[in-house]
Amino acid sequence: MRKNIGWIVILIMVTQFFSISFAKNEITVEDLGKEISIKTRLANYVMDKEYGTFKQVYLTFDRGRKNLIYEYAGDGFDILKNGKRLKVKRITLMNREDLNGIFTGDVSITFDYGDLKKTIIFEYGPYYSYRIKVRCATEGLKMSLPRVGFSENDRIGGDFFISYYSKTKTIQITIADEPVKISTENEVVEIMLKDDLELLNYMGPVKFTLMKKLIGEKYQEIKSALDTLPKIKSWYDPIFYGFVEFLSFFYRITGNYGWAIIIFTIIVRLILYPLYHIQTKSMIKMRMIQPKVEEIKKKFKDPQIQQQELMKLYKEEKMNPASGCLPLLIQMPIFILLFAVIRYYKESFAFSPPFLIWPDLSVGGFKENILLVIIDVIISFYNALISSNDKRSARQSVIMGTVFPFLFISFPVALFLYYTVGSVIQFGATYYVHRRYNIKGITVKEFFGLEDKKKKKRKRRKR
Repeated sequence: MRKNIGWIVILIMVTQFFSISFAKNEITVEDLGKEISIKTRLANYVMDKEYGTFKQVYLTFDRGRKNLIYEYAGDGFDILKNGKRLKVKRITLMNREDLNGIFTGDVSITFDYGDLKKTIIFEYGPYYSYRIKVRCATEGLKMSLPRVGFSENDRIGGDFFISYYSKTKTIQITIADEPVKISTENEVVEIMLKDDLELLNYMGPVKFTLMKKLIGEKYQEIKSALDTLPKIKSWYDPIFYGFVEFLSFFYRITGNYGWAIIIFTIIVRLILYPLYHIQTKSMIKMRMIQPKVEEIKKKFKDPQIQQQELMKLYKEEKMNPASGCLPLLIQMPIFILLFAVIRYYKESFAFSPPFLIWPDLSVGGFKENILLVIIDVIISFYNALISSNDKRSARQSVIMGTVFPFLFISFPVALFLYYTVGSVIQFGATYYVHRRYNIKGITVKEFFGLEDKKKKKRKRRKR
């Protein structure tokens, strides 16, 4: 009992150590002289202080890499009067003059132009969203709207503007809180300003579920406009988004993406089990007739005759050598698609409740994934023992099973969790099928050569 308590204490200490360094969902604002840098968990917005406009926008969530999706081209929320840009007279960050700080929650920056105040609110959350509130005391003022793509991919409605770039699969959506006049002047999209106007903005990757949650009741109207954009959809979208909604369904039930991924993986694997059973059954039959195959290869050296005899053997045994490959070929695209489905939710993982020892399923690395790697290595070891009939093939399988998880140790925890749960289920299925057909693998002692040593000792005693 004391030994068990000791192991439990050690496990708690180890898991606490593994859960130390995770990314934080803070918004950092930095005064760079002529520019202001706003860094959220998802993006980095660089703003010009003289005019209060966007200069560059980078997406930064994908493993810390900066992906430029917008650069100023006369369209960064400039305030325009008779076609001329107005300059900012005063800037405040969260109602203070100091333009530096680290915040948890929404962050607002106000640009005062004199007769107009423009407040940009960078929202805390997974939606790549920000809001703009304009208070205008002068008539005839306009504001430019940023475009991430080319003019031919623009869509303008009574209260919205959409800009899309198919090469990077990024989109900018601006929605006004009331009907407004949106027009294009000299290749710049402009919106006519009123006394009080609020704009909801989404600037990020094309992710329909995120946009739907953010936009709400306006989504169907926006979706109709999105459907007319070229290359915004893929032929496999109905299947892909079906799985996306399937995972979302389990999240709504459990309230946690960790448990949702586990249930999602179990159910999908159970659905695909008949294919895996056919594949494993075929491999077992091939293993059972392997001595006969080797005998034919030794007996007939001529390749043509050898092939004919092998075909006769397969016919007699009522089996097809390719029957084990076909189920695998069917499963592989599905597993790749499921991998993409898990990855699709990476932004939501970052702002969702913690799962067991992992406060953030969107990050990866050695400390975050080593526990899952250890589980995978143990599972692959026992899987190799079950499915191998000699030490050599077992050791090759163990080497592959050990190296493979380490290749993906930098992947987000959510992806690794999906992979690990799949490995555990596959091990259980392999064990069940081998027991059902009474196929024995090798033991741990045989793997490490301990059985051979015992046999040698027995021989020495007999002598």
